[in-house]
Amino acid sequence: MFEGYADASGASVAKSSREHAVFEAICSLNVAHRVTAGSILMKKKLRDEWPRLVSRMLSSRSSTNKGIAVEVFDTRPSDGSQEASLALGERMLGGGGQMGLLMRAFDWSATPVGPIEGWPQSLRTTVEILLTSRFPMFLWWGPELVQFYNDGYRPSLGYDRHPAALGARGREFWAEIWPTIGPQIDAVMAGESTWHEDHFVPINRNGRFEEVYWTYGYSPVRDNTGRIGGVLAIVQETTSRVEALRKVKVSEARLADLFRQAPALICVLRGPEHVFEIANEAFIQFVGSRTVLGRPVREVLPDAEGQGFFELLDRVIETGETFLGTEMPLTLLRPHDSVPEARFVTFIYRALVEADGSHSGVFVHGVDVTDQVRAREALEAANRNAEEARRRAEEANIVKTRFVASMSHELRTPLNAIGGYAQLLEMGIRGPITEAQREDIARIQHAQKHLLGLINSVLSFARLESGGLQYEIENVRVGVSLAEAMDLVIPQLRDEGIEYHGAYCDSDSDQRPLMVQADAEKMRQILVNLLTNAGKFTPRGGSVTLTCEAVEEGRPPGVVAIRVVDTGVGIAKDKLENIFEPFMQIGRAQTSTYEGVGLGLAISRDLARAMGGNLTVESEVGVGSIFTLTLPRA
Repeated sequence: MFEGYADASGASVAKSSREHAVFEAICSLNVAHRVTAGSILMKKKLRDEWPRLVSRMLSSRSSTNKGIAVEVFDTRPSDGSQEASLALGERMLGGGGQMGLLMRAFDWSATPVGPIEGWPQSLRTTVEILLTSRFPMFLWWGPELVQFYNDGYRPSLGYDRHPAALGARGREFWAEIWPTIGPQIDAVMAGESTWHEDHFVPINRNGRFEEVYWTYGYSPVRDNTGRIGGVLAIVQETTSRVEALRKVKVSEARLADLFRQAPALICVLRGPEHVFEIANEAFIQFVGSRTVLGRPVREVLPDAEGQGFFELLDRVIETGETFLGTEMPLTLLRPHDSVPEARFVTFIYRALVEADGSHSGVFVHGVDVTDQVRAREALEAANRNAEEARRRAEEANIVKTRFVASMSHELRTPLNAIGGYAQLLEMGIRGPITEAQREDIARIQHAQKHLLGLINSVLSFARLESGGLQYEIENVRVGVSLAEAMDLVIPQLRDEGIEYHGAYCDSDSDQRPLMVQADAEKMRQILVNLLTNAGKFTPRGGSVTLTCEAVEEGRPPGVVAIRVVDTGVGIAKDKLENIFEPFMQIGRAQTSTYEGVGLGLAISRDLARAMGGNLTVESEVGVGSIFTLTLPRA
């Protein structure tokens, strides 16, 4: 504490510790006036500022300032009349918290209502009621509508309109909202009370124009003569509640929209009779656009009786146990023709539990899964049919394979005998033969070999289809396999007047042996077939060329590509894939000179793929064809 203050002339004036505390508290406030102790204690000008300073102290967060403010009136200088007025105010307006202190310190003589001692009893009583109430209250008094309010109302003014509102004239102070509240106050002054709930009355406060909602009532207050002297406002700001309700309504609208548009079947049933309280559009459409709201479920859906759904509802509302149904069948009558229609639903029944634990209804959420169930049933039926067809095909294939094997044996035996007897005749075992007879024997032998080849092809294809072929995969030298195939085919090519060109295929460019992983016999069978076909479809004077190379394809070590190139008739582009189909003879449509049943290429590609390789073709009509056999490199 300071020991003393300097007065206006600079002299030191010793004061009590209480006066020091008052001075310190006031000077700690950020007031507009910077004054000396002497001016505070001695100058009359500052006396008018004391109510505002006290209000600032009361509004401060500091409990010390608030405590000092209670005593400030005892320490401020005044003449006798002011002390008498303060004492009178204390007797007339006792209590009232911070606003009580302000009202007692306020210079009411400067307002139209005059000093407190001149107030009518009705005004004193109303102000005392206002000050002692914790509910927000506001009073306008007299023709000028001088303003009074209590601690409950003070926060509604914000930080910048209190305490300026106290003692102010209503029309001037509330100019921004007077077009709204002015007519209401006029009506009350004429004797008519008003009530407004969540009324929108925006005001200027806290340095800005705020949108504010209020619930308030205006009531007339009569003076001592019985005439209306003022308006008492019982006020509560409801901005937070209105905004919260607005958000709730928006949220409810969104939920209602989601509920209405939800593709699921949703409804709420109330009471033991399961009366429809709500149902969304999907549910109403599902039951055939029936009228459901406010009606019991048994009345709405009598055609569902006996199917177990009503009994489940009874059990759920009785026990509270949730029930989940999966793909349960439900038969309902179609509304337009009353024909029973079976549907399938997956749904949940959940009891609605009240605060006391009772079950008031059932929440229903379901999905129409009819299309899924029928699609699955159709797929299952198709799978059963396919499995049955596969089983029958396998049985037929086994029978066919056995038949082909048996027929091949039965056919090859006499064909071999024909061939043997033809050789005996050719050798002259039965006596000398003429040149004409020798030519006939040669024709017999040619026909026998051709027919035997056809039978062998059919038998090989039957074994391949049935999976009866065995493969002995080993490392095979490409050059050796090609040489063996060429030895069998080159004589035929020369006899037909076709040139043959063969590349050296025993090693690659790095002089490493070209090796593949294959079954040697089946690899040779493919090569013989390709070379034979090339000769068959190449006219005299044409050529057949065989090449090979190592290709880095996929993972190392890659593959070996063996190509058979001819200058034959060629194949149309739209027929290229067809030539690998069984019994397909592309050239037969052009000429009947090409022999065979059309199994060679089909067998060759299946053999190549079974060994991990492939057989492909490129061709152009009138230019020739290129068949490429690829096998994994060893």
